[in-house]
Amino acid sequence: MKFKITVVKTFEPKDVLGHDFYMPSGKKIVKCDLKEGESFISIDGNIPEGFCNAAWAAIYPTIKMFRFGGNYPAFEPGTAFTTCSDGIRPVSFKLEKIDD
Repeated sequence: MKFKITVVKTFEPKDVLGHDFYMPSGKKIVKCDLKEGESFISIDGNIPEGFCNAAWAAIYPTIKMFRFGGNYPAFEPGTAFTTCSDGIRPVSFKLEKIDD
C-alpha cells in the first residue's frame, strides 16, 4: 500500500504569531525545510526517506487509518488534509492513498 504526501503550505512564526520568534539563545526560528509542492511516497505505512520525524509523528495516525480502511467523510475516499503539530511553524499536507 502506498501513500503520496504532498506539502501544501509551510508557515513561518510571523504567520502564526504576527511577529518573528527567537529562542532564548537568540537564534531566530524560521520556516520548516520542507518545500511547498514537494512530495514523498510512503510504502506500507513507513516513513519516507528524508521526511521530517516530527511531521511523520503528527500525520501517521491518518496514514494508519487509511491502512485499515478508514476515511474522512469530508474528503474523497483515500484523501485527507492534515498538519504537522509544530505550533510555531506548522506545515499542511495532502495525503493520498495510491492504488497499486
